[in-house]
Amino acid sequence: MVWKSCDSLHVLRDEVLTMATALLYGSLASSSFVIGVLLGLFTSPPRRLVAGIIGFGAGVLVSALTFDLMREAFDTGGAAYAIGGFLIGAVIYVAADVVLERMAAKSPKRTGPHGRRSRCGGKAREPESRHGGWHCAAGWCSD
Repeated sequence: MVWKSCDSLHVLRDEVLTMATALLYGSLASSSFVIGVLLGLFTSPPRRLVAGIIGFGAGVLVSALTFDLMREAFDTGGAAYAIGGFLIGAVIYVAADVVLERMAAKSPKRTGPHGRRSRCGGKAREPESRHGGWHCAAGWCSD
């Protein structure tokens, strides 16, 4: 009986260690989001920096999804379907980007309220948000 309870203690210890490891990795993985929210609440980084960070993150996400899904596509449908689907998806993505860019160029926010370009480098200056980054913090808390 003593040995059996000792074994259950080892199993319990292993489960607690596994949970603690998962909690640590989850905290590390989500800490960048919390740091980003705090930076957004208390600072105003340049738009160019924010655009670069968002672009980098989108590229990492797209490449991770591509590598994850391409293996399954090759195994399930074969090379021709996988490559064809990948290329069709890339064309759709680029076409959507071009359409959205053209729509943004015609936006009244870009030209200003009276149809004239503003003096701020050809772009109309957007009003600063009254709420800062609190909407991001609220979204984070709701997740």
